[in-house]
Amino acid sequence: MKKAYVKVKSKSATSILKRPYIAATIIGAAICAIALSFAVKPPETDKTEKGTTLSAASSVPEAEASKAPEPPKETPQKQAPAEVTAPARQEVTNPDTNEVAAVVPEEDASVSVGLFGKTADVKFVKPVDAEIIKAYSGTKPVKSKTLGDWRIHSGIDIKAEKGTEVKAPADGKVISAAKDGLTGYTISIDHGNGIISTVYNLESTDKVTEGQEVKAGDVIGTAGTSAASELLDDPHIHFEVTVSGEFVNPEEYLK
Repeated sequence: MKKAYVKVKSKSATSILKRPYIAATIIGAAICAIALSFAVKPPETDKTEKGTTLSAASSVPEAEASKAPEPPKETPQKQAPAEVTAPARQEVTNPDTNEVAAVVPEEDASVSVGLFGKTADVKFVKPVDAEIIKAYSGTKPVKSKTLGDWRIHSGIDIKAEKGTEVKAPADGKVISAAKDGLTGYTISIDHGNGIISTVYNLESTDKVTEGQEVKAGDVIGTAGTSAASELLDDPHIHFEVTVSGEFVNPEEYLK
């Protein structure tokens, strides 16, 4: 069988070669097919590169369009300090004489500015009706007999023997009644409008409690010798006043 197939195949090829027009036709068809395959389809690399270029070019406008311009940031402007204006003048006509007079409204005189701080138009009674033996020093340091250093004297010392009654200088509420390591038994009273009075070097604080309302002249304690910072001074009580947290001269408040 194998020999017969080879023989037939050889015979077919020989018969084709004997017909040259058939061979030429087959070869021509093969060449045309190869040429068409290159002409119809462009190289894949060119297509890919062109596609990539077009895609990148078309994406640029979209990216730019998506970036909207940011609004300018507003710079906060500092507000100018409010100007303090003088009270407005008012004109009043006297019905009897038809004269016109200018009237300036009075300013609030409850709080004014003193030499060393704020002072108020308030009058106190002396916690002890006796001589002032040591004055308020303001910002000037004075030497302490007991401690031996220089410091401001934030109030006044009023002569008082041990056991002398000490009175509330004005109406108010007791905000502190306790013993301090330096000032001894100390009582502070809030009189409103930021005004606080304090007495120390007392014998005790048993006569008042925190939160208690007191009237001017009420007995709040007795003089003592409990202030460790003033042991070498003559017998006295210490009396001081603050307005909005600043020390002022208590003598400006005494009647």
